[in-house]
Amino acid sequence: MVLNGKAIKKATMMKLMGGNKLEVLYFAELKDIANKQSETIDVSDPLTVEAFKVMIVEHYPEMAHKQFQIAVNEEFVKLTDKIEPGDTVALIPPVSGG
Repeated sequence: MVLNGKAIKKATMMKLMGGNKLEVLYFAELKDIANKQSETIDVSDPLTVEAFKVMIVEHYPEMAHKQFQIAVNEEFVKLTDKIEPGDTVALIPPVSGG
């Protein structure tokens, strides 16, 4: 995004606009556990993927026993990566089939 001729990162723009939310997307069995396809979560600061996962499992304890990967803005991430306010986070369990 460009503002006054300067390029601005999405996370910075979200902060300028007062956005401090994450959009969380649930897929397959995780959608059933959460009883929803998506939700918006308030966050005040960036957090690690690991901290986010702990937060989600505290809210949905049944997810603690499930395997899933986390993608941020459509890219798979490591537990040490950061999630910024304004990001979209997807929880994706393994899929099988042919």
